[in-house]
Amino acid sequence: MKFSYKARTEDGQLQVGNVEASSRDSAINILNGHDLYVLNIKPVVKEKWYDKFSNFFKRVKVKDLMVFTRQFATLLASQVPLVDSLNNLYKQTNNPILKEAIVDISNDVDAGFSLSQALERQGSIFSDFYINMVKSAEVTGRLSEVLEFLADYLEDKASLTSKVKNAVTYPVFIIVLFFIVIILMVTIVLPQITPLFEDSSMNVPVITQIVIFIGEFLVDYWWALLIAFMAVGIV
Repeated sequence: MKFSYKARTEDGQLQVGNVEASSRDSAINILNGHDLYVLNIKPVVKEKWYDKFSNFFKRVKVKDLMVFTRQFATLLASQVPLVDSLNNLYKQTNNPILKEAIVDISNDVDAGFSLSQALERQGSIFSDFYINMVKSAEVTGRLSEVLEFLADYLEDKASLTSKVKNAVTYPVFIIVLFFIVIILMVTIVLPQITPLFEDSSMNVPVITQIVIFIGEFLVDYWWALLIAFMAVGIV
């Protein structure tokens, strides 16, 4: 079983990570054996299959992250303390997911985490590139400048994503409309024509037989295909 922990070393440095153990007490004993003073430890909950659907609706848009980063850079450049900057950003942010993440980041920073460590604990929102840039900025002391760069990067990314979406919208619409017409033909029109072939006792071309078979299969087993598509989406 895996446990996530927050602990301090003998030198007082904060350390976070995961440890494998059979129980919570065993995990604490392992950490204590490495001269770590455990501050917090909890089991890592495995992601359930339906979490992928819920996580789809719990995303932070690139635009929201860009605005957050731009405001963050401005506050730090104005010499506003880190925690105060996060508190101000919490008040100015409308996205509920990002708002909750800001609270967690602020609490982690208060607890002794560096900003990059706090961001790393919000990995579903902040990319590895974002976190690594902040980590390097902490070393060089140019955090506000790096955040400004990240804001420009996210703005360019949002602009490019918007252009791509606009470019593919019409072709996707045509393709979807094409498949809808095909499905209607196969499931509605062909079943009405099939009795005519049977009554006339004529030899139906192989391709026509295949199309008729597909139509009958879709009508009878559409639910099986729906389940199959859902299973593929989950995997």
